[in-house]
Amino acid sequence: MTEKNMVITSPKSPIYRELRQILLHPIRSPYAIVEGYNAYNQLREDGVSMEIFLLEGQEPIEGAKVLSKRLFDNLILTENPQGILCKVEKVKKSFDGGMILLLDRVQDPGNVGTLLRSAQAFGFNNILLLKGSCSVYNDKVLRSSMAAVFDLSIEEMASIDRVKEILQEGYVLYSADGGGKSFRELAPGKLILALGNESRGLSQEIQELSSQSYGIPMKGSQESLNVAVAGSIFMCQLQEI
Repeated sequence: MTEKNMVITSPKSPIYRELRQILLHPIRSPYAIVEGYNAYNQLREDGVSMEIFLLEGQEPIEGAKVLSKRLFDNLILTENPQGILCKVEKVKKSFDGGMILLLDRVQDPGNVGTLLRSAQAFGFNNILLLKGSCSVYNDKVLRSSMAAVFDLSIEEMASIDRVKEILQEGYVLYSADGGGKSFRELAPGKLILALGNESRGLSQEIQELSSQSYGIPMKGSQESLNVAVAGSIFMCQLQEI
């Protein structure tokens, strides 16, 4: 049932069973599954290798495997699926010496996904997530990031010692915490931009390692911005054009 133009219908199919295992163990698996045509198009644009799985009846894509509705429905996590799944290998990339986005226990998957998408857009190719942050392979992160995770260099479950190690390479850590100097004074360089937890902010350890804190001046009555919004503004300011 795996030949071209054939529909995979059996739940005993090795192909289907592998996809189920990826979904059941998204963190441990060497692969990730991403839903939707937007993610598919972004992966293509980024030149990421992938396997494509279509719902029976969808417009054919060369090389794609087709699943029956019953099997496909068992693999989707969204309420309004688009009929396409992409299986992508997790490829670990080393940091490239450029600017680093540090997430200190940022836990909301929507925030993490948005930050990854903004990081890709604004040239922050290196992402360091401290222990306690949401995994980048959470299904909601994958969707909200528009598959940006596969185009970035990412280290998860990092420790404070890892941050200190990077600082010894000549990096300077700046914290975005709503206070300090205006973000407009920031300029691109060999830096780490640290964003903190949605409710608790940055940890004491990160604050102590920070060389300077920066905030976003606001005219309205709001005391602070959502971490994904604030982080995106900072990264836009810091992008190298």
